[in-house]
Amino acid sequence: MDIVHSHSEQTLRPRQHWRRMKDLLESFCELAAREGYSFKPYDPARPLAKFQELPESQQEQILGAFVTYYQACLQALDEGGDLGDSGFKIFWNILKKLGLRPSSDLFNRLNNQDVIEVYTDSYLQIYRNLRFLELCSYPLDHVFSYQWPELFERHKHLNLELYGLTAEILSGKLKGSIPVKQETHLVKEVFSSENRSFWVEHNFISPLYSASGGIPAFVFSLSAVRVKNEH
Repeated sequence: MDIVHSHSEQTLRPRQHWRRMKDLLESFCELAAREGYSFKPYDPARPLAKFQELPESQQEQILGAFVTYYQACLQALDEGGDLGDSGFKIFWNILKKLGLRPSSDLFNRLNNQDVIEVYTDSYLQIYRNLRFLELCSYPLDHVFSYQWPELFERHKHLNLELYGLTAEILSGKLKGSIPVKQETHLVKEVFSSENRSFWVEHNFISPLYSASGGIPAFVFSLSAVRVKNEH
């Protein structure tokens, strides 16, 4: 059975969202394993516990975004791409599926060795390359169910600066891909079993445009290196 296309998300009853998400995460991790990656879909002791606590509307948004992402992954693989998205086929498929147009300077700035993420204007993550998932030790359900500040910690002023810059991008006040001028800093996992830490350097934020010219989403790029010998 085609697990990605087997149901319409809009027809699911509330209690079915978490089961659908659980199946999809398991399927994605199996696909990733065939491509040489090792990810945990969820904590087997408490599978999707946080996801089940979220309001139904938020569950629907997260589920819908992941279905779109998974479909874009499968399409890219069919087109000769790779799950690591070295050629950004998955990224481009996501943009096409959602009707988003990048800034003209974006693709000259993308580097597949960096962490690349796409967020909506409500800060729902709709794309991430596997560089991000390789670095952190959280199971996937945590990555998709928790807000970023719940998962990672760093100096608060850095978060405030980023939110301010993002607001200017989304409002259209700043045009094109904007460099993020922050110092390299330490980011720590808050409650993961491995308590990993990373040295992070933010690269740029770039707007994504709708057909009408609005800015409903943005791209965020950063470079990250895991801190070794953390214990």
